[in-house]
Amino acid sequence: MTPQRVGWKRTVRARATPTGPENQRHRRRGRPAWTRNPDDSPMRDGNRDRLIGLLTERAVKTLLVYTMELTPQVHNWLLRFYRANKIPKEGTWEEVSGESFLRKLLNSQVESVAGVPGREAMYDCSLSSSLAVDPRQIATRIMEIRAHLAKEFIQDLQDITNENNYLLSETLRQSLQSSLEGSFSEDFLEPPGREDEFGME
Repeated sequence: MTPQRVGWKRTVRARATPTGPENQRHRRRGRPAWTRNPDDSPMRDGNRDRLIGLLTERAVKTLLVYTMELTPQVHNWLLRFYRANKIPKEGTWEEVSGESFLRKLLNSQVESVAGVPGREAMYDCSLSSSLAVDPRQIATRIMEIRAHLAKEFIQDLQDITNENNYLLSETLRQSLQSSLEGSFSEDFLEPPGREDEFGME
């Protein structure tokens, strides 16, 4: 009984190790098995990562627009952070999806940033020349904007089928029109040396 128990413990330990915290960081977070379909495109998971990364990037740039006039200190801080931690198009799923970018923001400490040099006080919407920037609050705001942009994306993507049909019909109509114009001009252009109904050239 003892060898069996030892073997059983080893088996359980071997199965439990891959799901430990040290390995979860490197395991790709895919879709649940019940959501998978044999008809899915072969790059669906990769496309999902790229789409989430695009949403995160556009959310950051949207927040930069919001903060450009209201809080220039936050704008400059976020712009520097974004340029130093850009979301790549290739790499691990954490990097491509923007999760690494958000995690770094969430784990960053509050910083005190100075006012914008050369900006007059009457045009400075901040309450003081220096401002405490909370990266965690910025990350939360980015995720809120990302969720809002996702709803807009869904609405816009629903028109893809109509856009495809319109493009096909437009190119088909142009092609048909060009062929009709060509045949029309050929019918009305008489070849040289052709006699008319009176036998005269």
